[in-house]
Amino acid sequence: MDRSDEFDLVVAKLRGLTLRIPNLDPIYGRWRHGFNVHYDRLVQSINGHLEALFQDKTYIEGVKSMDLAQFVCQVYPSADWPRLRVMGLYLVGLILFDDEFDRKMDPDVVDQASDLALANRYRLDMYSYVESILAGAAAGASRRRSKCQVNKVTPPPVGGFFAAIAPHLLRAASEDVVNMPRLLHDLKFFMGSSNEEQQRFNMQRKFPTLEQYDAFRAGTGAVDAICDLHQHVSLVFSKIAILWIADTRDRYVAGARLPDDLTSAEEVMTMRREVNVQTCVSNDLLSLKKEIRDMTLISLVPIHINARGTSLDEIVDELVREMQRSAASFDAAAEALRERARHYGQGVVGETRRFIDTFETFQTGCLAFYVKSRRFGVAEYQLPGGSFAIPLSCT
Repeated sequence: MDRSDEFDLVVAKLRGLTLRIPNLDPIYGRWRHGFNVHYDRLVQSINGHLEALFQDKTYIEGVKSMDLAQFVCQVYPSADWPRLRVMGLYLVGLILFDDEFDRKMDPDVVDQASDLALANRYRLDMYSYVESILAGAAAGASRRRSKCQVNKVTPPPVGGFFAAIAPHLLRAASEDVVNMPRLLHDLKFFMGSSNEEQQRFNMQRKFPTLEQYDAFRAGTGAVDAICDLHQHVSLVFSKIAILWIADTRDRYVAGARLPDDLTSAEEVMTMRREVNVQTCVSNDLLSLKKEIRDMTLISLVPIHINARGTSLDEIVDELVREMQRSAASFDAAAEALRERARHYGQGVVGETRRFIDTFETFQTGCLAFYVKSRRFGVAEYQLPGGSFAIPLSCT
């Protein structure tokens, strides 16, 4: 075996082992969770866009089988229908964009996963298109002054998901509940971050260091680009949009924009960082079997296996401790933000609570989807006490 092929070496070390993940309920059980009643309506909306935008029936059916509407309904259980639809199409667009690069390479197929030039063209075309429909007149004038032009190439089909929600996002930006420059910055970071992962590591079948991984994973996870819309999601709650919520707190129908010094507070930045940690670590643990199968191994467990001599169980224990540390940091920041809100009166306290709830349900919803989804295929390995014993193989 060629020593330079780090992927094969790590798979050989993992082959035949059992990935044991303890019950994560002590971390996630204290956060808000639920399921949105508009699931069936969202399925129809997502499927309608898939069928209108794509021609490949096999691809369409494959995406449908992922049941991304379930994911969206778990992460935003209290969103009213207009906002649930926006977030549904937005998250599907982000996921399908990323899947173009993060899939098993077929030596007989030239596509974004196997051809770097094609992938970079795809990234450029997509961001140019998204910027052109979201940046507005001010950004257009700025581009003209700098003699930069929007890429006029026809966007990839997945661009249609962004086009469908652009009017809604522009209205939200005009109402100051979406910071459009920040959103565009974070979308650019997301869409560009997969280049380094693909070029330097996946295609070379080599692993990054943990520091390198943390740097680009903050982008490829899209968490910042999603959290940019969380104030917008949390503003309006409809009583009919709640199937069940796992707490007894008040349910509100309407709200108002939070003060800027709350939404940009260091506590919010901490919450965003910790959401990134939670979704990354839980994803990387529960997707390991799938990643071995597809040989898309740039994730935390294989990186640790490659870099260190510690056992698989020791690595899992260390990652779970990092999740516990992250959860405590999130809770402390959320409580500090609630304390800040008390200086503005009861209305802002309520809005801040709902804003924080959106971060909580995003984390609990991600975990629930990872566990139940056929995308990862680990539900059958969950034990009665909530832990997992997942057999690993390379097939």
